[in-house]
Amino acid sequence: MAATRPPDLLPRELARLRVVVAVPPDEAMREAIRELQRTRAELHHVWPMPARLPADADVLVCSYEERLAERLPWTIGRPSAALVVLLPPGRPVDYRRLRDTAPHAVAARPLPPGALTAALVTGHSAFRYEQRLHQRIDGLDETVKALRSIERAKALLMERRQMSEEEAWRHMRDMAMRLRVPVAKVAATLVDSAPLLK
Repeated sequence: MAATRPPDLLPRELARLRVVVAVPPDEAMREAIRELQRTRAELHHVWPMPARLPADADVLVCSYEERLAERLPWTIGRPSAALVVLLPPGRPVDYRRLRDTAPHAVAARPLPPGALTAALVTGHSAFRYEQRLHQRIDGLDETVKALRSIERAKALLMERRQMSEEEAWRHMRDMAMRLRVPVAKVAATLVDSAPLLK
């Protein structure tokens, strides 16, 4: 069987990845691992699967098992690596437990040539996209938190210093410029020191 080489663009991308493969070895799996080695990714094959999978991988390629979620080195929903799950041949799969591991890609064994590399590329791409979404969500959460703090601080200044909304905003903005800090930080400080504002 001729080895399938990934497209020329992929080795540059994959060569930077640390990939941990936790799958029982058989001849088909050894061939799939050799295929991955040709991508020049840093590859580590571990079997039997450890109680806790390594936390320093970019991609974890794992054999499906019912307790896989307990072996992952992260909290479900906040992965630190791409997860590719390989379904074992001829064994039933508990799809609810599979879903609970939140894999980025799934492939079934036996793997045809190129399937493991395709699953790895797809899984890592989905993981990176998910990470970007988490960063955006975290950024939006911070923005909402800052806006709430600014609104509270304006309300405090309006109530306790008898300022108009525009004056309260200008006061916070001028203070932020003087101190060279974001307006949200000034607002948070004002809200935290509300008992001192008379």
